[in-house]
Amino acid sequence: MTNKFFPFVLFLPLLFAASVTAAETIESADLTLVVEKIGETNNEGIQLVSLTDKATGHVFCSAPQRPLFSLFICAPPERKELPVLADSGWSKTAIEKKGNVLHLSWKGRTRITGGDNITVEMQIAAEPTKPGIEISQTAAAGSEKISLVNIRLGQIAVRDFGADTKLFYPTGSGVVYANPCEKNFQRSTGYPGYSVPMPWCAVWNEKRPAQGFRSTNNIGLYVGFHDVKGCRKVIECIAAGKRDNYAWNGTVSFWATIHAENMYEPNNRLNIGGKVVLRTIRNDWYDGAMIYRDWVRKEASWYPREKMNENGRTDSPQWFKEHCLWAMYRVSPEDMIPAMKKFRDAFGVPAAVHWYYWWKSNPHAKDGPNFFPYDNDYPHFFPREGFKAAVDEMQKDGDIFIMPYVNGLLWDTKDKGMEDYLYTKEGFAGAVKNADGTANLHSYGSKESDGSDVKLAHMCPAAQVWQRKVRENVLRLMNENGTKAVYVDQVAAAVPELCFDRSHGHPLGGGYWWNDGYRAIFNKIRSDLLNPDLQDHPLNDTVKKQLQSNPNALRDRVITSECTGETSLSIVDGFLTWHHQQANQIPAFAAVYGGAVQMLGRDYRAGKVYAERTVPGWKVTIEPLACRMKTAESLCFGEQIGWFVPTIIDEADKFPFQRKAVRLRHQVRHYFYKGEMCRPPDLPCELPTVTADWNFYNSPLITGPAVRTGCWKIVKNGKTQSAILLFVNMSEESITSRFSVDLSEIGLDKNNITIRQIGPEGVEKTLEPAALTQPVVFPAESVFAWEIMVK
Repeated sequence: MTNKFFPFVLFLPLLFAASVTAAETIESADLTLVVEKIGETNNEGIQLVSLTDKATGHVFCSAPQRPLFSLFICAPPERKELPVLADSGWSKTAIEKKGNVLHLSWKGRTRITGGDNITVEMQIAAEPTKPGIEISQTAAAGSEKISLVNIRLGQIAVRDFGADTKLFYPTGSGVVYANPCEKNFQRSTGYPGYSVPMPWCAVWNEKRPAQGFRSTNNIGLYVGFHDVKGCRKVIECIAAGKRDNYAWNGTVSFWATIHAENMYEPNNRLNIGGKVVLRTIRNDWYDGAMIYRDWVRKEASWYPREKMNENGRTDSPQWFKEHCLWAMYRVSPEDMIPAMKKFRDAFGVPAAVHWYYWWKSNPHAKDGPNFFPYDNDYPHFFPREGFKAAVDEMQKDGDIFIMPYVNGLLWDTKDKGMEDYLYTKEGFAGAVKNADGTANLHSYGSKESDGSDVKLAHMCPAAQVWQRKVRENVLRLMNENGTKAVYVDQVAAAVPELCFDRSHGHPLGGGYWWNDGYRAIFNKIRSDLLNPDLQDHPLNDTVKKQLQSNPNALRDRVITSECTGETSLSIVDGFLTWHHQQANQIPAFAAVYGGAVQMLGRDYRAGKVYAERTVPGWKVTIEPLACRMKTAESLCFGEQIGWFVPTIIDEADKFPFQRKAVRLRHQVRHYFYKGEMCRPPDLPCELPTVTADWNFYNSPLITGPAVRTGCWKIVKNGKTQSAILLFVNMSEESITSRFSVDLSEIGLDKNNITIRQIGPEGVEKTLEPAALTQPVVFPAESVFAWEIMVK
């Protein structure tokens, strides 16, 4: 009889079991896992037999199962990859239980030349009194004739919950997908970067009780890869619908591929620093976020635990932690000054601008000194006439902040118009190299003056030439031009690459060196800002003298980057969240990292104008409802609001709502740098919805609840001091609804609280605690908050 599965596959391809021998079992407080040796000789492989929820007896998965791993090898110097699976073809396998750990081993592939000494070791650990099962693994080639290329880890196939199935996948802010098997869900993305900032997911059956609120009795499984240094991974999730000719009907495959250090080199090893972690959840995605957050705070190398206190990040300037409003503009210095002053005055709060086209081309380029190339002539940035004067003028009163754009990944192969200026002489040495020694080149749609595609080399962050160039660009803007911030594009967005250049000093192919390289770049920059090393400063003598006379001049500077790749968190102050633009988004990233990093901005631009890269200023032409939906999410997710073109203040159908949202955030801004995100208040499932075209690439219409909610709390000495509940009605109609919030989960006692309502202009009224259980009126296009404080 064929079972129907919903595989939540933590990593691998499907195969059927042969004959079976005795099984071994290991138990945690919440899970029971069984493995067994299989094969005609009872020694050819090992497979996962079952995974069971102890509290309910629910079997998440049972045999037949996917292999526990798929190892890919090659025979150097050939690079043709050959798969080696966990459940067949081995000379010797063993399962041994020692205390709370199962030790699994595989050795020898007699049908592979030189494969006699291939070994794989796996440990499956669990403690009966603690939740969760952890799986760790290593592999070795054991021969000069064999090279390990990559491995897929720890697959599990979870039974389908049917129409009630919900899948959390960590794309962008995080997205929840309903009934993914029915919809043939597919994702294949790299970590860490633009699409997958965190390597964990969850699956559960979400049923709503009769009263319409969230249940706390769901059955679900958290699956995460807890990797202290966050190496490059490719994470894939594929949901297959019902197909009569397949035995894995109704399944989801989810795995991560990790590449070996010194791949294609003989006799290498795969030392996998991370662990596959399995945990039960009883509610929804937020439970999974708390599991991952707890691990991150304790162990992740990128979490700035030593720089966190009750005032948030101690290495981020106060102005930035409190900031609420962003513009994004591409105009000349003379046009930027009046635009930003009007923008600031209209909103009535401090404003910052993410400034593109502040630079001009190399003055000697054939395109001329007034050509403003985007994704062209990088990494050479030359300020336009009047740039520094404009920066000084706008920043003189302390309520406008300038953040110019530079790129942290690309070097144009024709970096002076149509000429090879410094690429071959300097840049090529630091470029990411393919296995054949060629540079890894990319085109992003920009054109040379002859109409050909601009070809840009991706640069290796471990290369000294690139480390110095990025540092030089950032420090020149902050020192010589006085900007309060610099945005370094692609650093937190680009997935780490495989580089095979020995001269860079890193292992070939996979490993942790990509993250280490960027960490070296930005740790040095941040050190220069706090304690300038004048002997090793890449700037001119005048700047050095200025720093020498005032060493504290740079302590209020900020570094940000694109998107939210988590391994960049400790080296930047903020992430640009322009890409949080999908249906069914939830604030999973904020739940994990709220307070530890500032998030800023959404993309409010129109699709047509978006493609016209030479337009000096992009107008906001998407519909007002789409603008309201993006801002509502941004506020509730804890993001600094904006990336507005400053002319939005002249758009009567958009500006009033945006002003209310920004000013409310300003009223409660301390929650987003001192606090942490709680589970958002739950609204009944019959709440009205709104639909609008978000105009982001080729995205369809986005539908979501008409009222967005959020919750943040401030904790001191381990106790909750206060919490803020955020409510935003995006619709043009008043809505009345109940809501549910678990005060005990927040750490508050309903018998010892006071409540006040806060609006865009401050405190509006006080409320009785009973208001938390009564229907609430959300006026049309309203934005307000309830602050709950301990008496």
